[in-house]
Amino acid sequence: MPTRPIQNVAVIGAGIMGHGFATVFAQYGFTVYLNDLGEAVLKKAMASIGQNIETLIEAGLIRKSEKKRILGRLHPTADLGEALRRADFVLEAITENLEAKKEMFQKMDQWAPPHAILASNTSALSIT
Repeated sequence: MPTRPIQNVAVIGAGIMGHGFATVFAQYGFTVYLNDLGEAVLKKAMASIGQNIETLIEAGLIRKSEKKRILGRLHPTADLGEALRRADFVLEAITENLEAKKEMFQKMDQWAPPHAILASNTSALSIT
């Protein structure tokens, strides 16, 4: 089976972990669809991402000229279908609730392309 390069990433959940993951993916050249339930959460996440990038610039870890390119790779959306439909890789980073994560994986499996890799993030739940 031929491999397919990962170009589009969907990060589901724009909280502390999710927006951090989205920043790193965008920093390394991936197109990122950052999804959460509401526009207010997404707006806060994008503001935090901007601040995080400024911190990286001040620390000398990235050039100031990279900020616009990184932000340009980020596409916040409250529409889960929009976030998933082009995804090659999906990272779920929603609330630490096992039932919610199971429900989200069902949606991800249903709406993401068949080739998409589905992954989960947790800091409190057993991944098994």
